[in-house]
Amino acid sequence: MILGSVFASPRRRRRLAWCAGLIGLVVGGVVAVKAMPEPEELPPETFSKQRAWDVLAHERYVRLTRRDRRAINATLDRFVPAAVARKSPVDAYAVSTPNLRSQATTRQWRTGDIPVHPFPARGHTFHGWTVNYAQPRHVNLDLLLMPDLKKEVHPIAFTIDVEKVRGKWLVDAVLPIAVFAPLPPQGNRGPMVSTPDLLPSGVQAGPAAKSRLSYAWFVLPFALVGGAVVVLVSFVARGWLRDRRMRQRPLPPLRAE
Repeated sequence: MILGSVFASPRRRRRLAWCAGLIGLVVGGVVAVKAMPEPEELPPETFSKQRAWDVLAHERYVRLTRRDRRAINATLDRFVPAAVARKSPVDAYAVSTPNLRSQATTRQWRTGDIPVHPFPARGHTFHGWTVNYAQPRHVNLDLLLMPDLKKEVHPIAFTIDVEKVRGKWLVDAVLPIAVFAPLPPQGNRGPMVSTPDLLPSGVQAGPAAKSRLSYAWFVLPFALVGGAVVVLVSFVARGWLRDRRMRQRPLPPLRAE
């Protein structure tokens, strides 16, 4: 009798359907949480009994002499127009280290297919570089190159490694590290876009701990439960408002028999 009276009311049938749907939503959320993959376990760390060797402790940093600066200036004045600006890549072969030379064949050095980022650099001298660090036979420096406005409008900064081989400073690597906004008509430089700015959102430039489980999995159960609560509250509020309106509606007058 009780079940019969419950299912006889259309309003109660709708409410039971809503409750069944909410229960199914919650159960589905619980099942989804249980079905989520477990985070991968990192392999156990193993340590040997050998003594640790500090690499940086064996590196000696020095102050560049004027003679070394002049030699590096001469190398850059030859390498940048020849290799970076691609005016004569084969001429840059003579001021490159064996390591840089080995990254392309002799034919590629003649044709310009070399491991150097091309850029239409403007000017003939390139002495405005800054030293990041200097060692007796190795220097890492940053060089800002202004573009030939007929071909390019974005200035670019390079990190360049030069090494001293048989008494000569040679270029070992050239890497672009920052691209500037286009030069406005007045010639001032715009805002800088560096390597971290070019990475996708949420990706760090340096090494960092990487999550093995997406954070979206943690949002899913809260979204399901929150959605169920919102639907339930809205359903109850809607029924309460409707019942209140029904109670406040005046009854029709009785007809005299």
